[in-house]
Amino acid sequence: MNMKKYLLGILFIATLVPQTVAAYKFLDSSATKLNKSTVLFTITYQLGYGKYGIEAPVGAIEGNSTSSAYITYGIYNEDEARITKGKFSSVVLSEASYREAQYILAEREVEQFKLVVLYTAPDGVNADDYFLRVNSLPFTLTYADKKFPNGLSSGEIKSYVTPKTGTPGA
Repeated sequence: MNMKKYLLGILFIATLVPQTVAAYKFLDSSATKLNKSTVLFTITYQLGYGKYGIEAPVGAIEGNSTSSAYITYGIYNEDEARITKGKFSSVVLSEASYREAQYILAEREVEQFKLVVLYTAPDGVNADDYFLRVNSLPFTLTYADKKFPNGLSSGEIKSYVTPKTGTPGA
């Protein structure tokens, strides 16, 4: 009986201790062909980190710069060659608070974000077997009025990829 009370006491205390939340987490991705040359790509992820607040970009741009203040992404073909021609439109959506082109998360706050990219290939080009890969995902940790620029490492960002678009009817 004493052992049972002891285990119940430990379990109760464990529920009172705040859990550390990872700064980032990949949740889902999709690649939807709207027609033969237009694709809607999405990547859903989560941000939030224990005692730190987070500032995350609202904007995203096509490119491979790792020093941009925005999320950078590339669209690639089946040979993993980056596609640079066509029209790219992108935004990051979230229910997080917004201020000065940044989403703002308070300490211990966790929010989901969705990178949405609409890509249209040049005339006469089919967007078959294309996929989107995030090249950089910057964010800033905030604590006691100090800011600590951060972002995902090349190893951490590997899962931020959509499936390939398929040929319609395949």
